[in-house]
Amino acid sequence: MQRYQTGPHSFTEVTHEGALQGAGNSMCGMVVGLVLMFAASPALLWWNEGSAVRVAEELDHLKTNIQYLDPNNMNHNIAPGSAVYIQGHIEPTTCTDTVDNVAVSFQCVTAKRNTEMFQWIEHVHTREQPDGRGGKTKIKDYSYTQGWSPFQSAHQRSGYENPTQIPSTTISQGDVKLGAFMASSDITSELPMRTHRLQAKDVSDSSYLLGDQIYLGNRRQPQIGDHKISYVSFPGGLVSSIAILQHDGRLTRPTKQSGSSFTSQLPLVGEGAVTADELIEYALNKNTMLTWLCRFCGMVLMYIGMSLAISPLTKLVDYIPLVGGLINFVAGTIVLLSAILVSCVIIAVAWIAVRPLHATAALACIIGLMFVTRRPSGSSKRRE
Repeated sequence: MQRYQTGPHSFTEVTHEGALQGAGNSMCGMVVGLVLMFAASPALLWWNEGSAVRVAEELDHLKTNIQYLDPNNMNHNIAPGSAVYIQGHIEPTTCTDTVDNVAVSFQCVTAKRNTEMFQWIEHVHTREQPDGRGGKTKIKDYSYTQGWSPFQSAHQRSGYENPTQIPSTTISQGDVKLGAFMASSDITSELPMRTHRLQAKDVSDSSYLLGDQIYLGNRRQPQIGDHKISYVSFPGGLVSSIAILQHDGRLTRPTKQSGSSFTSQLPLVGEGAVTADELIEYALNKNTMLTWLCRFCGMVLMYIGMSLAISPLTKLVDYIPLVGGLINFVAGTIVLLSAILVSCVIIAVAWIAVRPLHATAALACIIGLMFVTRRPSGSSKRRE
């Protein structure tokens, strides 16, 4: 590998991959591709269809079994473990945090600390050039700039190291009062947060405040390692939620039933006056969105798998002058269309397998439609 500097903060690395090394990498890629094609992608697509149905069924079960709970009445006849709908005011408590030597304290229900660090940010541009002997030359161009980022750059180049960034984190307050009951943190964590503008009374040393943020470092000229700290929070107020009533009066997020998927990860809480039907409808929409996202991920895995599976062939095509690139483009297009088609077939089969009643009804409609459309032609022939 050759490495040389091309500018004040830019470098280029050049590595050569021989024909045999490239062939070996292609064979390894083919094995990985076959695993993605025949295991990972089909498993994800099949699981996703079953998961979507189970989540919808659980939400329907919740909808038909919800009991309405008076937020101010502890003397109720609702059995522990029941699904309840409650609407009431949630009371804030004191959220506390410590950043470096600065103590932070303000009233909220739940909050999150967001951090940005002034750091070296790495930019990488990679390109490849065939060497005419079956191998290729890989060229990586690296450049480094200074800037603010919420994510710590992971590069390790000497001279451009970054200090450890103060992490962003959620400030959980545990159980908080919702009317006469206690709502657990797994409910309050789903409440919408908004920017909390820090004031002098919220911090132990107001000299660290810059506007409504905490600034750790050189205010005049940012230096590598300087931090900006801000907060978002839910301050309290009227909320609506579907929850499970525990024997001690606590309200917790509905847990998933046996063999279900991620129902317990769907939000069933909203700010303000939101009806139970609206909460269920929102969760169903979120479930639909997650289902389509998983379908897309499954298709991407199928495409990557197919591309890797034929990589030895595309490697051989590279030896053909002039038309090698065109053949690879056509092959890539065929792989893309094949991945979409195969994924759609898997999704269709899984859809039928997990929805047998829907599939039977659809099949009956198709057969009936075919019978109705063919019947007039048969009667006209008999009249002739």
